[in-house]
Amino acid sequence: RSDVDDRYYPDALGLLADLLEKYDADISFGGIVETKNINSFPEDTKKNKIRTQTPDQMWPRIMKWKTQEFMLYIWHKLYKRELFEALPEVEGICQGDDVILTCAAFLKAKKIVETTAPVYLYYINPSGLTHKGLSDSDLDLIRVWDTVVEMMEGKRSPGGLDLGYLARYNLWRTDFTLITRLILSDEKI
Repeated sequence: RSDVDDRYYPDALGLLADLLEKYDADISFGGIVETKNINSFPEDTKKNKIRTQTPDQMWPRIMKWKTQEFMLYIWHKLYKRELFEALPEVEGICQGDDVILTCAAFLKAKKIVETTAPVYLYYINPSGLTHKGLSDSDLDLIRVWDTVVEMMEGKRSPGGLDLGYLARYNLWRTDFTLITRLILSDEKI
């Protein structure tokens, strides 16, 4: 799945599928390249590195806990089909449905493989949904994180991370961000 104005690198899905098979992983993912020019794929100038991860290594990155890295995007990942059995409801959510799906998949994953090779071109669209002023779809994020909190409440990762707390932390951060955006906007309350 891809956002309408983004692109996969030409060999991305083959690379991610090969990694799933070679490492017997549940999830494979690669790099995201941000661009303002949707018509070209920047070349990868770094040496490709591959590493396997456990859920305990990934949860802080997924939940943006003590890091600025944001891993909740579903786009640059490939998942084994079994991870998507009995998914939470996302119907009617315009923004953030990938957060719910990513968290649900990572709850079931045992082994993750990562490549530094770019697989996804993220177009920074100045007129896109996330670059406009506050909208009704922004409120979807509260529903998204309420769903994730419900899904994670009382769960711990294999290494003991309190996943319910990490989900609540992201709900609080979302509330703060939306309130701040509302205060700083020209919108009338």
